Amino acid sequence: MDTALPFEAFLAQTRAARFDDYAGRPGVRVVDAEAFQAMQQHILQRYACLRAVRSLLVDNDVFDCIKEVEAQISAPAAEDGCPEGSIPMRRITLAELTRFQTLGDFLGKSAGSYPR
Repeated sequence: MDTALPFEAFLAQTRAARFDDYAGRPGVRVVDAEAFQAMQQHILQRYACLRAVRSLLVDNDVFDCIKEVEAQISAPAAEDGCPEGSIPMRRITLAELTRFQTLGDFLGKSAGSYPR
């Protein structure tokens, strides 16, 4: 396991991203700036109240070790990964979401329908 972009840097990068940064990239299917902004807000809201104690790169996926809060279900620490008292959570990024035309398309995806 390798380290990944730290959680706070990921959030700052997501906040600063613009539709024009993604439009025209290979594999990007987001339809317009409004759809991009919905994706951006989804990510920022998803992580708004979370605190990561470590970020790990595992097989091209980033997992953030989220500090447990009372409302979260306790999970065992990953071997050589998340420290005790934190749970691994796979990071969702704008690069991943923009493979879809809209946030609704991403949220409604089913097995086998993930764009490559």
